[in-house]
Amino acid sequence: DGRMALTGWVEPLGRHLPVDLLLTATGAQPIASDLARVTLDTELRLAGLVGAGATLSGPVRIRRAELRIPDRIGGGPRSLAPVIERGQPRGRPAASPGPRAASAPSGDGPPITLAVDVSAPRAVFVRGRGLEAELGGDVSVRGRLTAPEITGALELRRGEITLAGKRLEFERGRLAWDGALLPDLALRASSSSGGYTARVDVTGPPTAPEIVFSSVPELPQDEVLARLFFDRPLRELSAFELATIAAGAAGTAGMA
Repeated sequence: DGRMALTGWVEPLGRHLPVDLLLTATGAQPIASDLARVTLDTELRLAGLVGAGATLSGPVRIRRAELRIPDRIGGGPRSLAPVIERGQPRGRPAASPGPRAASAPSGDGPPITLAVDVSAPRAVFVRGRGLEAELGGDVSVRGRLTAPEITGALELRRGEITLAGKRLEFERGRLAWDGALLPDLALRASSSSGGYTARVDVTGPPTAPEIVFSSVPELPQDEVLARLFFDRPLRELSAFELATIAAGAAGTAGMA
């Protein structure tokens, strides 16, 4: 349902390809997949010489974005290691060396500098595997088109995580970029009981986060889970509650 328009000019026969183009988008959805969906408005301008130095600049306003934590992270097919032949089978002529492979192009791409500012006051959601978080903030995209440098952070607006039927609200969190393309997620929820504070930290890339349990003062892992899920020490739990803890631990292990 979004709209996009491209205006401006290009000199295809000019030296280094001079351009001055403006891309205007309203409610556009340039990313739409099972793992990510983004709806945005923007006015991006590409100006300069594409072959000698151009700049892509302008604001991007995120209306809504959703990042999904995949239910299962499977590896792709494994490739065989290089085959090394030892010895020469009888009766087969020795293979003549083939032509030397041509050197690959540098792959630097056009020298286009980035000056893009992304604004997302809220409505950026991270969801999946019992986790639900809404974030918002500002991100800057600099560097070059072939090597973008992304910095900034989206701070937690609200969120919760459900573990073995126990729902915990996040008290703090952020999705931060430190120059790389993929951000790091850092969310924390906690529960206090009997002089102990049990914590749940969700960290790592949003596509494959890791859950870590801890406590203050420090307790063994099963004690942390007992106080987190049932607000009681491990020795006071029933057999059913112990089974719930085991199931919860197994479920979080599959998130990483």
